[in-house]
Amino acid sequence: MVPLELVRRACLTECTARKPGNVFPGVDFEDLTYSHFVAAAHVAAATLPAAAEIGVGPAVLNCVRATREECGTNVNLGIALLLAPLCTVPASESLAVGIGSVLAATTVEDACAVYEAIRVANPGGLGDAAEQDVRDEPTVTLTEAMALAADRDRIARQYTDAFADVQRDAEVLAGTWQRAGWEAATGAAFLHRLALVPDSHIVRRCGRATAERVRLRAGEAWNRQEGVPGRPFELKAVARLDRYLRGGSPRRNPGTTADLTCAALFWAGRERLIELPTEDELAAHAARLVRTAGRG
Repeated sequence: MVPLELVRRACLTECTARKPGNVFPGVDFEDLTYSHFVAAAHVAAATLPAAAEIGVGPAVLNCVRATREECGTNVNLGIALLLAPLCTVPASESLAVGIGSVLAATTVEDACAVYEAIRVANPGGLGDAAEQDVRDEPTVTLTEAMALAADRDRIARQYTDAFADVQRDAEVLAGTWQRAGWEAATGAAFLHRLALVPDSHIVRRCGRATAERVRLRAGEAWNRQEGVPGRPFELKAVARLDRYLRGGSPRRNPGTTADLTCAALFWAGRERLIELPTEDELAAHAARLVRTAGRG
């Protein structure tokens, strides 16, 4: 599968699968809709594969700028930060083998472009950093800048440990894909990740205590299915988690976990661990969910 198609199908699969606390067909936020994510998937596919030629940072910046122009809001900054390095790994190498060299080769120019992308996206709850704050111009490489944020941001952490979380999540997907189907496997991989570590986006917006409560509730839902997803979104524990995540202000949206799930879908598809659904299959599923207000 060519990178453009792989990026598009991974992004569309992630946003079409029902996941607690997230936008999906038939269930929107007041300021962010499923249509935004579909548009952003096409933008990501058109911009991120170029990372292999123009560099990780410029590809991220192009993606974020084009998404802002298309959607008027931040939709896929985290996805761009995760997929751009993966798109840079040569087709002749596995991601596990090649990603280390890509990360080691990032430059100060990559960091400058990513800092600009973050300013353009203007994600909620950004806060201040003691070193290499995104409001300043960086003096270190992108990977070095990410290392400074790795203890508070799970996406940044992928740059320091060769995308270990993404690889593990891809293995979770592969282990359940055939017997559970693409939507249930995607939802289960998301739930498994959410149960492992506090979601960085929730930490930034709502605080670490709230993020830890979310993690514990996700763990309860994961344990109820005993690690074998059938129709996880129909479990009462998952439904309770979904209601909790959609309540409160600021919204308890596990956006980092969703971004990592998208990257895991890309990884598993690229390594031929799974066969991602086609765009026609995803569109038909989305239409079905819209007719039933997300109930399937």
